Amino acid sequence: MVVTCRASIRKLSELRSFYSETDVFLVDKVNAMSAAMLAQMHDTMSELFNPNRKKDAQGNELPFGGKKSHFPWCPGTAKTGNG
Repeated sequence: MVVTCRASIRKLSELRSFYSETDVFLVDKVNAMSAAMLAQMHDTMSELFNPNRKKDAQGNELPFGGKKSHFPWCPGTAKTGNG
């Protein structure tokens, strides 16, 4: 499957340069994003940081271009207790 990024080559180059020293991306309000928007974010970050679509040891594509991505207010990451 080939994913085509809508951004121009110039824009991709600018973004790649701008974020070259960024190690971790924090995504706030991810619960307000649609699945399509999250997929577009993954596709764009993969085009920027993993254009050859390298895979991990299990053969899975690296999520978000292999960059660390944290979703701090995502309900799935919230700790819950029993009282």
